[in-house]
Amino acid sequence: MKIPLSFVEKYIRIEHTPKEFGDIMTGLEFMQDGPIKEVDGDKVIDLEIRQNRPDMLSVIGVAREYAAYLGKRLKYPEQIIESEVPWETPKGILSVQSKENVKRFCSVQIKDIKIKKSPDYIIKALSAYGMASKNNLIDITNYVMLEYGIPLHAFDVNKLKKAQGHSLLTIRQAKDGEIFETWQKTKINLDTNDLIVADSEKPVAIAGIIGGANSDIDQSTKEIILEAAVYNHASIRRTAIKHNIRTEASLRHEKFLNPEMVEVAIKRATYLIKELCSGEVSKIEDYYEGKTPPKSIEFNIFEIERLGGIHIERSEAVNLLENLEFKIRDQKEAIGVNKDILTVIVPNHRTDVNIQADLVEEVLRLKGYEHIPLIGISSSPPDLSTTKDLILEEKIRDILVNLGLYEHITNPLVKFDSESSSNQIQLENPLNADLDGLRTTIRETLVPILSRNSKAGNNNVGLFEVGKVYFTKKKGSFTEERRIETVYSNDTNLENNFRKKVKPDFMTVITKLGLNDESLKYSSKGEHLEYTYNKKHVSNLFQNGYELFTETIKDIVEIQNIPLTSIESSLSQRIVEELSLVVSKSKALGEISEIIKSTKESISEVEITDLYEDVKLGAEKISITVKMIFEDSENKLTKESVSKIKENVIKLLNKKGFKLRES
Repeated sequence: MKIPLSFVEKYIRIEHTPKEFGDIMTGLEFMQDGPIKEVDGDKVIDLEIRQNRPDMLSVIGVAREYAAYLGKRLKYPEQIIESEVPWETPKGILSVQSKENVKRFCSVQIKDIKIKKSPDYIIKALSAYGMASKNNLIDITNYVMLEYGIPLHAFDVNKLKKAQGHSLLTIRQAKDGEIFETWQKTKINLDTNDLIVADSEKPVAIAGIIGGANSDIDQSTKEIILEAAVYNHASIRRTAIKHNIRTEASLRHEKFLNPEMVEVAIKRATYLIKELCSGEVSKIEDYYEGKTPPKSIEFNIFEIERLGGIHIERSEAVNLLENLEFKIRDQKEAIGVNKDILTVIVPNHRTDVNIQADLVEEVLRLKGYEHIPLIGISSSPPDLSTTKDLILEEKIRDILVNLGLYEHITNPLVKFDSESSSNQIQLENPLNADLDGLRTTIRETLVPILSRNSKAGNNNVGLFEVGKVYFTKKKGSFTEERRIETVYSNDTNLENNFRKKVKPDFMTVITKLGLNDESLKYSSKGEHLEYTYNKKHVSNLFQNGYELFTETIKDIVEIQNIPLTSIESSLSQRIVEELSLVVSKSKALGEISEIIKSTKESISEVEITDLYEDVKLGAEKISITVKMIFEDSENKLTKESVSKIKENVIKLLNKKGFKLRES
């Protein structure tokens, strides 16, 4: 939340430098995010706001915290006190059909509006926050939203479609396929999960998110309906994410807002509209069912010391809470030891305070956490020994690395497969429509890594991951399992790769785990072999990899008996040399690698890195580049020894018809 300090000073005089102000807010649990910036001569501080503090998504919220720190009272802005027009329940302006998603919706019909430029103080405040000025009416709705954290919206009455017996505005669920055009001219395809505000024919706003092009305010606007509301926050968040529309309004409506704050914001906005737009209120309708009394908490003062480790006198605790605008209805001494009860009334803007522990936190953070004494632990620490799961996984990890496999950590989110019968879990509210499910195998997320390696020219690679897979057990019930899974590249012959690499590696792992005896059985399950040990499922073997069920294996093997696996150092001497050869197109290029490796002269890898045709070579010949990697763990390779080996290789290739290309 960007906080222009001149905006804050409208409600409380700042007695500290901008840096000190940022430090104070950080101490109050609102960390400064980035350096202090200057916008048109105004200092602007960006604060990180916790999800449970929607009141802090407002300048008054920040000013209120600072005032509490100073022990001073806030100067609240002017608003209409009593309206000449009565507050009525919905009759003609408003109709609420989706009552389960609307907590409160207040509408004010205002006529004789004069649209013009906003006064400088509003333009400056919006600019410092990062909002462009539109006109006095739109600017007022944004200004009050920044003041109180309650979004407002204005509809041009003359643009609304009207019908006999139909309210001007109806809050309802959208119809499947209903099209809505935002004021930014973006068209959105709605469905029945989207909450909208509609006139008699079509949507004029997506509730709590964005207004429409068909009812927006312009220079011709003379009469408006001003609204402020509180909705089911989950419904707003789902719609905003689904349609990828994140606005200042949705940012606030996704939080727990108190319906009582709607009246405060609407009165403030109405006051400014009368002052700056010459508007006259003609009608007020307020939908507010399920109104609840202010929240009260029976607060035992001794909970501060029990939970926070610091003794605070009752008078000081009362003073700190009152500075934060909590009200103390009565104080009474309760019968019993360590009981001193206050009845605390929670202010409307604090939707995050619900239990005694919340009040303890309020007292402690305003008092200052630095006052909590440092006390050593009196009892012995808990047993932090590594679990069997992690020890087993670490030992298998070492085995796989020694076999030449590379470990990867992949994203467990995948595309949900509606046609699969694998009990896959589908996410209800995904951030990405293409990642709306959880994987049922790790191999599913490892295979794309093989493709990336292949594109980079690394076609002989094995990968593994230690992670989790997820399943639906039954409706509303889910489970997760730990696995270790591997995949091997198969750009050559799949059967050959399985016989020479995949199965030997698999049997090495099984043997090192101590499972390779008469109790190990396998059976064919279509595309894979299922391995059991004493009838317990321990592994699956595929043509291009295998998976290990570590949660089962840990209860079978004696982990301490699994031998330690020494990992060969990757710090051995490594020298790369290249040869440019001219060969006949009829020659098998695989023969080159076999000839070079037959020398057995410290050459660990041979790879053809380039192949191209050249008219100078003739139509039947091509030029290739061969990369040879020399390795020696004892670091005994020298320039002379490598040159000697290279000369020997060239002679052998010459005899087989592979000539060195002349430069």
